[in-house]
Amino acid sequence: AARGKLDPAHLQTLRANSPLGALLAAALEARNRPRDQIRERIEDTGRHLVHRMERFLNALGTIASAGPLLGLLGTVIGMIQMFLGILDHGVGDVNQLAG
Repeated sequence: AARGKLDPAHLQTLRANSPLGALLAAALEARNRPRDQIRERIEDTGRHLVHRMERFLNALGTIASAGPLLGLLGTVIGMIQMFLGILDHGVGDVNQLAG
C-alpha cells in the first residue's frame, strides 16, 4: 500500500481474523473522518460484534452446566457396576473391588 493508504485486502483480512481485528479495521477505515464519526463507527462495529458473539451464549451456558451432571452420572454408573461386581463375586477378593 502507498504511504497513507490502506490496502482493502489487508483490511478485509484484519476484519476476518478476529473481533478485535474487525474493530481495528473499522477504525482504520474511518481514520480520515472527524473524531465523532470515528467514535460512532467504532461503537456501531462494537455493538454488532457483541451481538454476534452473544448469539450462542445461552447454548454455551447450558453445555457448561450439564458438564458436572455428566460427571455425577458417570460416578453413579461406576458405583452401580461396582456393587454388581460384589454381588457376582462376593467381597472375598479386595482386588476385585479396585477394578
